[in-house]
Amino acid sequence: MQLGFTVAPLALPQIRADRVRALGVSSATRWAAAPELPTIAESGLPGFEAYGWYGIAAPAGTPAPVIARLHEEIARAPQAGDVRERLAAAGLDAVGGTPQEFAGFIQAELAKWAKLVRDAKIKVDVQGSR
Repeated sequence: MQLGFTVAPLALPQIRADRVRALGVSSATRWAAAPELPTIAESGLPGFEAYGWYGIAAPAGTPAPVIARLHEEIARAPQAGDVRERLAAAGLDAVGGTPQEFAGFIQAELAKWAKLVRDAKIKVDVQGSR
């Protein structure tokens, strides 16, 4: 492979083992786990920002008290020192927030990428499907 984008937990071990050469990070800020890597915006493409993210969701219709309890327990985990250290070592930041903020974030991401697909006139080309 000559060029690729991947997420921090997959990239960092390869970078540290000198198996790949990282040119930069696609997030708006440098990674705490690899602060020597510039952002793509710093490298000459202002405004560039794309990143992978992870989240936890429950099925639609899950009762509000269950959502509240899950949120409370999930939000507590990254506060534990060993969990925070492991996340940081993998190049991950635990952002957190309310379930409503997460829903808003997902909607904003969908709108951002849908606009890019429309503006670039990207078409899906599925070969071999029936």
